[in-house]
Amino acid sequence: MQLKAEKIELDYGGDPVITGFSLNVAEKKVVTLIGANGSGKSTILKAMGRLLKPSHGAVYLDGKELRSYDTRQLACKLAMLPQMHHTPPELTVRDLVAYGRFPHRKMFQSSRLEDNEAIDRALFLAGTEELQNRRVSTLSGGERQRAWIALNLAQEPKVLLLDEPTTFLDISHQFDLLELVREMNHNLGITIVMVLHDLNHAARYSDKIVAVKNKGIYCCGAPEEVITEENLREIFNINVRIINEDGIPHVIPTGSCKKPAKQNKGT
Repeated sequence: MQLKAEKIELDYGGDPVITGFSLNVAEKKVVTLIGANGSGKSTILKAMGRLLKPSHGAVYLDGKELRSYDTRQLACKLAMLPQMHHTPPELTVRDLVAYGRFPHRKMFQSSRLEDNEAIDRALFLAGTEELQNRRVSTLSGGERQRAWIALNLAQEPKVLLLDEPTTFLDISHQFDLLELVREMNHNLGITIVMVLHDLNHAARYSDKIVAVKNKGIYCCGAPEEVITEENLREIFNINVRIINEDGIPHVIPTGSCKKPAKQNKGT
C-alpha cells in the first residue's frame, strides 16, 4: 500500500512551513525524515496522517486521496504515534491496547474473539505481555512507548507513522524500540514513516532517508547517499566524519561550522 504526498503546501494560518513537497513511500519500506529543528518534519508527518490539511496539493493512500477516506476505514489502514500522548491514569496497558480494535468493530459492538486475539498478539509482539495488567501511569518511558506501539499493532495498519518515537528514552531503550520497528516492517510488512533526530539511528534503520530544509526536500535516497559530510554540513551546519561499516554510514560530529556572532567593538 503506497503513501504519496503530491506537491503539498502546509501552514498554520500564516506563511507556509512546507511548500511543493512531493514524496512517494514505497510499500513495506522504512522511510525516515531528518532535518534541523523547525524544518517542518513533524508538520509533514501530520499531513501524511491527516491531522493537518494541506493548503495546496494532496496526500494519497493506495491511490485514493487521504481526505476522501471514512475515518474508520482510514484507521484500519493507517496509524500514527505522535510525539506526545496522554493516558487516563487508571487505564491498564491491556485497556490501552484494546483501543486499537475500535476501527474494526461496528458501532456499539462488544469485543469479539478476533479482537482479543489481536490484542494478545500485539502485546506479545511489542514485548508487553507481562505489563498488560499494570496501569500505564506506572510504566517507565520505554515501557510506555512499547505499550503505545502495541496499540498501533492491535490496530493492524498497513502504514505506521512515528513522530520521534525515541524521544525521552535512554540509548538502550532507543535501540530496543527501533529494533521493534524493524521487526514490524520485516515480519508484518508494515510500511513505516518516521521522524528521527539521531542520524546514526536513521542510517541504520531506514531504507530511505529524506532530508528537509528550506520548506522542502533538500535531498533523499538510500542512507549512504544522504548521510555524507557535505549534506550534513548544509543541512545542520555541522562538520562530521563519516565511517562506513557494513555499508552503513556512521556519523562522528567534529564541531559546528556556523560563523561566530560578531562582537561589538568596545565591549
